[in-house]
Amino acid sequence: MTQWYLQSTKAVGLRFRIVSLDRETKRARLLGDTGVPFERILSDEVLMKYGYVVVEVPDEPTEE
Repeated sequence: MTQWYLQSTKAVGLRFRIVSLDRETKRARLLGDTGVPFERILSDEVLMKYGYVVVEVPDEPTEE
């Protein structure tokens, strides 16, 4: 399983996990290091303006 993140292209290590995304409105529920969820619009214009990209990050394999 993989997770999707909103990652900054300007600040190294700054990223937010995308918890949910409404593809019609482009409204995303995000979760940062603080653990407090918040919502943002993730249109192409907003991503470009603030310097973010959406990236896919595979989960770490678990040992059994």
